[in-house]
Amino acid sequence: MTAAPRKSLRPLLLPALILALVLALSVWSVDQARRRTSPVIDADYYDYGLKYTGTDLERRSAGEPDWTLAVRLDGRRLEARLTDEQGRAVAGGTGEVFLLGAGIAGPKAPLALVDQGKGYYRLRLPDDLQGQVAARLVLKRSGIGIRRSLLLNL
Repeated sequence: MTAAPRKSLRPLLLPALILALVLALSVWSVDQARRRTSPVIDADYYDYGLKYTGTDLERRSAGEPDWTLAVRLDGRRLEARLTDEQGRAVAGGTGEVFLLGAGIAGPKAPLALVDQGKGYYRLRLPDDLQGQVAARLVLKRSGIGIRRSLLLNL
């Protein structure tokens, strides 16, 4: 009587090891992603992303306010007047001006606009600014805001 040939498990060993390795690495990767997420450092991080609210329809659906911003430069005093769609003053917000461009020596902290009430926000620009200075004005209230690019001629 002859013995039946034994099937070798050796050809199945390599695919089984590869599958086990892939599964182990997947479990490890999910665990790392779950436990080691980086905290959001800037609370306004998502405010500076891509802006998809270019049309009136997109603006209304995104909840962007229908505010009007009038900016005036009187010497070194920058004044912003913020009103809503009915012309009423929008007070109680916070504002910042970010100075940009070649006229700025090194990175500068944003300049805070002070709420004067009745929709007026003011700040005095530093004396060391000269010539044309690009700036970005941001006014926010209750989580919504308005942004404008400015070119200041000093």
